[in-house]
Amino acid sequence: MKTTLLTIALFLIGLASPAFGQKYLQKPYTEWSIDDAKKILNEAPWSNQYQSETGLAASSIEQGTREAADNRISGSERGNLGRGNVPAPVTIQLYSALPIRQALVRSRQIGAKYDKMNADEKAKFDASTAGLLKCPLCAEYYIVTLTKAKDKSERIDDGIFQTLTLENLKGKVWLTNDKDEKLELFQFTPPKGGGESAVFFFKRKKDDGTPFFTEADKEIKFLFANELRAPNNNAYSHLIPRAFDFKVSKMVVDGKLAF
Repeated sequence: MKTTLLTIALFLIGLASPAFGQKYLQKPYTEWSIDDAKKILNEAPWSNQYQSETGLAASSIEQGTREAADNRISGSERGNLGRGNVPAPVTIQLYSALPIRQALVRSRQIGAKYDKMNADEKAKFDASTAGLLKCPLCAEYYIVTLTKAKDKSERIDDGIFQTLTLENLKGKVWLTNDKDEKLELFQFTPPKGGGESAVFFFKRKKDDGTPFFTEADKEIKFLFANELRAPNNNAYSHLIPRAFDFKVSKMVVDGKLAF
C-alpha cells in the first residue's frame, strides 16, 4: 500500500512540476513584477543564455599575457594594455511564444509607469504595443531572436550575425525536433547595431498544413552547422554553441505548445 501511495505521489509531483515552474503564468501578465518579466525573458523555458567556454578560456589566456606584460611596465604606462576581450553572452528567445512577447510588453509597461496611468493613457499605450502582442507573422512563422550583450571592450560593437545575410545562413541554421527532422531557415533579419536582435523565421506548417512542432514532441533545438562554428568561416563562431535546447513539456500552456 505504501509503495502504491508513493508511486501515485511521485506521479502527481511529476504532473505538477511544469505548472509549479510557471507560477507567473497563473496571473495576468499585467500583474507581473519586473523580476517576473526578467525571468521569462532570460530563464523561462522559452529563453536561454550562452557564454562560450572556449572564448572565455582564450580570453583568460590573453588577459594573463596582458597582465604579465603590464607588470613589466613601470610608472604611468602601467595599465595601458587594458583587459582582454571577454566574449559577450548571447540570449536566445522563442519570440513567437506569447509569454515572451507578454514579458517584453510588461517590461515596457513598468518602464513607462503603466500602472499609474489613467484610462486614456493606458489605452494609448495598449494601442502602441498591440502589434507586438498579436504578432500577425507569428501565425505563419516560428520566430527566434538572438541578442548579443553589448560589448564593453574598446572594439567597435555590433550585433550578433550583423554582417551576415540569409544566403550566408541558409543550410547552416535549423529548428529540429527529437526525431532529427530539420526545419530550414526561411527568412533572416540581421540586427542594425550592438544590443539589437538577429531575427530568424521558419515556416510554421508542413506541406500538408499541419504544424511542424506539436505537444507530442519532446525537444526543440535551434541548431548551428559545424561550418558556421568554424572560426575561419564566421567571425561570430566563438559566441555560439552547437545548439540551444528547449524542452517541449515545459512550454505547454493550457494543453497547447506555446511557440
